Amino acid sequence: MKILNEYMTNEMRLSASEQKFIIFKFKCIIYDSSKFFMISIFFAFAGLFREFLFACMISIPLRIYSGGLHFKHYLSCFSFSFGYFILLIYGVSMISLPVYLSTILMILCSIINFCLSPIQSASRPPLPASELQRVKQKSFILSIYCILIILLFYQTPLASVGYWTILLHSIQLIIANLLKKGGERYEK
Repeated sequence: MKILNEYMTNEMRLSASEQKFIIFKFKCIIYDSSKFFMISIFFAFAGLFREFLFACMISIPLRIYSGGLHFKHYLSCFSFSFGYFILLIYGVSMISLPVYLSTILMILCSIINFCLSPIQSASRPPLPASELQRVKQKSFILSIYCILIILLFYQTPLASVGYWTILLHSIQLIIANLLKKGGERYEK
């Protein structure tokens, strides 16, 4: 990281805050890619890779725009993510809900996502006020988009994985908001 910092200072002429943001993004990509790869291997061997990918297809865009629980250490983050997908795929997705009930719950979740978004990591620079509303709107639109995808797949086992992904994501946002685990929620 020191080499990267020196390069950004000397060659790119970036400010300290710009450098911190780039390093933050770089670490996020490395950490999230490694978590995705390791959890993918587990679900591939378990014969549930398709379900895992569908859950990721929904949760990754939601997580990017609305945030969620954040942890200080890689191991705690990995453990939470792994447990989250285990609970989702082996646990709650086995509970099948009627289409009308899951649709109502997912619409409620999209409202929750709009109201509580974004819950960012404390190490991430806070969003400017002008950007905050745009992120909230994107979170809401993504939630609605995911609902439509899930409804398209409703006659398949993937539907249950999909709506439970949205429900667990919203529960995660509620917990993060209550625990004040996001950078945007800390007192200045």
